[in-house]
Amino acid sequence: MDSNPYFSDGSKQAFATAAGLGTAHNSKMTVLLVDKAQPGGDASTRIETALWHLKENGFDTGNAAFQEVSLAAEETHNSSVVVGNAVDQVEADLVLLSTEAVHSKAVDANLLAEFVDCPVLLLP
Repeated sequence: MDSNPYFSDGSKQAFATAAGLGTAHNSKMTVLLVDKAQPGGDASTRIETALWHLKENGFDTGNAAFQEVSLAAEETHNSSVVVGNAVDQVEADLVLLSTEAVHSKAVDANLLAEFVDCPVLLLP
C-alpha cells in the first residue's frame, strides 16, 4: 500500500523488522503488495526491491513468497478486507504493517482488527 516503487521509510522499517523476526525464527514469509491499479505499473520492480530489502537485512529470500493485489481507485477503502483475506489464505501467524498505511488512510486499523485473526504489529 506504498505508492513509492522503491518503498517509503516506513515500509523499509517493516521489511527490516520482518527480516529480523524471520531470520531469528527460521520463518517463511509472504509479502503482500496491495496497489492501486495503475496502467503501465511494473510489479517486478516492487518485488525485486522487496527482495533486496529482505536480503539486505539478512533474510534468506528463498523463504519469501509474494502475493500482489491491484485495487481499482474506487476499491481502495477495501484494502483492510484484502489484507484480511490474504492473511486467512496463507494462514499467517503475524502481520507487520507500517503505520504510514494507517495514517495515509490506505488501511483502516479498526477494520483490519476485525478481518485479521492473528497479531498485527504496527511499526512507526
